[in-house]
Amino acid sequence: MSQIKLNEISEAITFTPNADEFKEPLEYIEKIRLVGEKYGICKIIPPPDWKPPFAIDMFNFKFRPRVQRLNELEVIHMF
Repeated sequence: MSQIKLNEISEAITFTPNADEFKEPLEYIEKIRLVGEKYGICKIIPPPDWKPPFAIDMFNFKFRPRVQRLNELEVIHMF
């Protein structure tokens, strides 16, 4: 397998939709999907005035922290 040099890698294609094009973000992504698939990656810069909707239901969201006993982890890795 040949090595790829960093200076040989081109930058990902960048899309900068206007507010009207980005009104429905998932529809916009579907429109540019074939180009993104051709390159394997793409970058979308949303319009400056675009505000994504807040997606977490603050009243029903529960965050459960996990207790991790660090002293027990050290013992496992020592033996």
